[in-house]
Amino acid sequence: IDSLHFARMTMPNRTSFKQEYLAERFKVINPAPHRAYGDVLVLREIWNRMVDLFGQTSQRTDIVHIYNTIYF
Repeated sequence: IDSLHFARMTMPNRTSFKQEYLAERFKVINPAPHRAYGDVLVLREIWNRMVDLFGQTSQRTDIVHIYNTIYF
């Protein structure tokens, strides 16, 4: 699942979806900015926070439901 699609769906009022801005919004600290491993760790945390946001409006937060909501 493309995290950009998920971010746009869970935060429709945002105008920028850069990882650094999303990390700031969710108060996630990147231990190694612009390094693959650091960026992946931050994306995992951002993803988990977006799942929490999604769960506020949906009864299900499993990956299949998220996928179907985004793409169908």
